[in-house]
Order: sequence, then C-alpha cells, then structure tokens
Amino acid sequence: MHNTQVREAVFQQAAGPRSCADQVLLILSTLEVRALVVQRTAGLLDATAQAPLLQLGSELFRRDQVDRIATEHISRLRLNPEAVVDEVEVHLAYRVGLARLLDLPGQPSHMHYEHFSDVSSTQLIAARAAIVRAETITALSESLAAREFWQEYLRAVHSGAFETLNAPFHERLEALLEQAWTLGERVYLERVAALSTERAAAERALLLRLTREAYERDSRWHTRGRPERP
Repeated sequence: MHNTQVREAVFQQAAGPRSCADQVLLILSTLEVRALVVQRTAGLLDATAQAPLLQLGSELFRRDQVDRIATEHISRLRLNPEAVVDEVEVHLAYRVGLARLLDLPGQPSHMHYEHFSDVSSTQLIAARAAIVRAETITALSESLAAREFWQEYLRAVHSGAFETLNAPFHERLEALLEQAWTLGERVYLERVAALSTERAAAERALLLRLTREAYERDSRWHTRGRPERP
C-alpha cells in the first residue's frame, strides 16, 4: 500500500465515530507488521539469514495466535444477544496487552478505549500461557513453511532439493504433452491438474521438512519451541 493510501485511510477513520481512533491504531499495527516483514527479510537469501528469519517466523506465529484468541473471545461475547461487541477494541486489547509479554512485532503501546474491549488482565494472562504452550516446533514449522518470504529463502538455499523434487514431475508433464492429442482435451487437462496437485503436495511436504529441520538445528528452540528469555 502506498503512503498516500495509508494517509487517506487514516484520515477517513479518524473522521468517524468513537471506535475509529483505536481502529486507526489497529490498521497501522497491521501495516507496520507488513513493513517489518519487508524490512527484516530484504536481501536475506543465504545461510546466515536462517536465525533472524526463524525469529521473525516465531513472532508472526505469536501474533497470529493472539488474533485467533481475540476472535474466539468475540465469538463467546456474541453468545449473549444483549452484548455490545466491539471487534476493534477486543483485537487491540489483546495485541496491546500481550505485545511486550510475547515480543509481538509492530504493535502499539497503548489504546484509547480499553474499557470497551471487555478483556480482563486474567484473560490476557491465560492467553499468554496458551500461546506459549502452542509454540511448539511442529506448530512453528507449519506456520513458517506457509510464509512467502521463508519459501523464497528455502528455494534459494536449497535449490538443489527443489530441482530434484521437480525433475520427475517435469518429465511426467512432458510425457503428457506428447500424449495430448491421443488423450483428448478433457482427459489431458484432468491429468495435468492431478499432476499439478501432486507436485504441490510434494513441495509443501519438502517445505515443511526443511523448516522443521531448520528449527531443530537451532538450539534456541530445543526446549519448547521459543527461545529462552535472558
């Protein structure tokens, strides 16, 4: 998003009703995280990039877990038909309340209308404990393996592994191309689609394996998934 678009969105939200002051903070928080990802991954395409990218992956995992818990909190509030639920305040309350405790990237240090969130300190403590428990190597690996910046890194550092994986699929595709006229269009397209699905699944499995191996090689993650605090 261009700076002019960001400014226009902020001005529009600031001109709105009460909740929009915190909505601006939530929007800026999301944009800040996107900017941080770009800044912290720029040019990191060799083996020395692994440690900072793993750290970034863990921070983004925790951010996603915070948002998941906030969404669940909103769903519980809505079970009461008389409840007034402000989604912005709930999400921001969890982000602000857990930013320092969980080293969340790009979060504001305060909010304007915390009392409208219906999020207690007890719920924040419980959320932190749940996220720490969830931060296993398996969960971190599944999260990071799906992120574009990490996939780009793995393809650069492990290009041989991806070439080896893709070679038989390329050969099978060539064979299908040679049979295209005899197979007929429908059968040909079905087989190409099936081959593409199979290749995508194999690639996801490779991405996940390489990601898990990266976390397992880094001693910071051996205890429970997240580095020990000093």
